[in-house]
Amino acid sequence: MTKRSFTGIAAGVTGVSFLVAAALLPTFVRDSVIGLPDELDQTTVVVGRGELIDRSSFLSATPVRTSRDVPVSITARTTLAESADNSSAVIHGSLLGARSDVAGDSAVFINSTDVVQVDRQNYLVGAEPVPTWTGPPAPPAEEPARIGTLFSFTPDVQKSDHRFYELMAHAPTTARYIDDDRSIDGMRLYHFRSELPPVDMTKTVGITQQTQLTLPAAKWGLPGGMDMVTMNQYYANVRDMWVEPTTGATVDLVTSPRIYYAQTADNPHQVTAFAGELRFDQPTLDALLGDAKDGRQLIRWLFVWLPIGLAVVGLLLVGTAVLTRVRHRAG
Repeated sequence: MTKRSFTGIAAGVTGVSFLVAAALLPTFVRDSVIGLPDELDQTTVVVGRGELIDRSSFLSATPVRTSRDVPVSITARTTLAESADNSSAVIHGSLLGARSDVAGDSAVFINSTDVVQVDRQNYLVGAEPVPTWTGPPAPPAEEPARIGTLFSFTPDVQKSDHRFYELMAHAPTTARYIDDDRSIDGMRLYHFRSELPPVDMTKTVGITQQTQLTLPAAKWGLPGGMDMVTMNQYYANVRDMWVEPTTGATVDLVTSPRIYYAQTADNPHQVTAFAGELRFDQPTLDALLGDAKDGRQLIRWLFVWLPIGLAVVGLLLVGTAVLTRVRHRAG
């Protein structure tokens, strides 16, 4: 075998190897790039103003009052449990809601934690473990359907409706595609909106905070004086999300939660515990934008540009091998 023949064969073998690598690379790297990372510790903060029940009014002789135009923030932290395996992960989530104009424990109006199992690749919520919100005792509840993705969309988001898991209410909801009219820093974003109708929190499994109150009718602002009236807690929310479609990352958020007490969900006499319009604060927005940019760049590099580069080099090498073979025969 001549040196030229050996060079041609080597070029051909290497070229075919490059072509095979270009074809198989997305499959081999997908699990390590797409899905939950091995280390997850994310904190997001939404801020705004809203209505908040006045706790001091429970001790007064007048009906329960609600304060208006209260500055509030809700901090959500999501961490990955150490017991996560290759296919699923146990997510620890916590929510801390507080008034921004009051210091100390008296400012807190939400303080809850939860444990949820999700699929590492598609973020779908699993049936186990049962949610375990912490707080004051509440009555037993029934297990709801646990459907949808938790806290994020799956990569390669399509312009269609998506099932989304509402962590606060432990209930599924539908995130409807609205438009793609918004861009930030050159990234085109998909706008989705989920509208969760009022959920009776006394019927939600795992909720161990106080979801039912019994007070004299007068305290509820109802006729009946000192006759005792029981009200259930209800939770509803409208959430607008702007999603970077390549990564599925939620980059911006406007959420309008409402928690209120009523005898039935649609009873006209309702006492608001909390209601407001909140959105990501600037540090959260900047961090999520940076993560989305980095994730999109990595995905495009590994799934588009690197395979194309390998394929081009592979074709050139195979072409060189063919040309060398033709010249060898001609010689």
